[in-house]
Amino acid sequence: MDYDEFISMRRVVSEILKECNITEFPVDFNIIKKKYRGLFETRTFAEYIRNYYYNTGIRLTYPELYAMVGSEDGFTFREGLKYLIFINEKKMASRRNFTLGHELGHIFLGHLDDRDSSIMLKSDSYEDSSEYAELEKLADAFASDLLCPIDVAFKKFKEKGIHLTEQSGVLYFDGKDLPRNVLMNTFGLSKSAAECRLTRMANYQLKCEEW
Repeated sequence: MDYDEFISMRRVVSEILKECNITEFPVDFNIIKKKYRGLFETRTFAEYIRNYYYNTGIRLTYPELYAMVGSEDGFTFREGLKYLIFINEKKMASRRNFTLGHELGHIFLGHLDDRDSSIMLKSDSYEDSSEYAELEKLADAFASDLLCPIDVAFKKFKEKGIHLTEQSGVLYFDGKDLPRNVLMNTFGLSKSAAECRLTRMANYQLKCEEW
């Protein structure tokens, strides 16, 4: 993902938060669902498995579904002008939220708009494997920025007296509160998502354009 793509993605996220009037965190996805109810719906893996059996008579197991769609977390189908987002209800809430943000990234960034397939799979035909990887990185960045807008995170750190610096790939901070825990508690992020966000914030603070 280059810098221009990153900035463009951030504009899309900012517009969504503005249109939904979201100023409190963790993000309430019900507000987004209501605002864009004509664009997408969310369903569970259990619902997909049940409907698959109803239509085919075949009882899918969860591992079989994972293999079929290439993900244990979630996937999106396009049905006409509407999208159906399936999320694995067995995952932790923080993971489900990130997955929903990721899938919304694919939708709002138009990753399914110009494809013949109604679902984006690793097995689909891409110019090369890096194309799929770049789309996944963009969707991950979208989810991170939606769940934890960088300006809001810095504001929260300022309130708590936290200052981030990075030296030779090592992240340092000032303040009594652990930055990772602040992100987890304020924005509902998982430990791994919070740690990844911290690295992005340090890069951003140093005006690093290597995203």
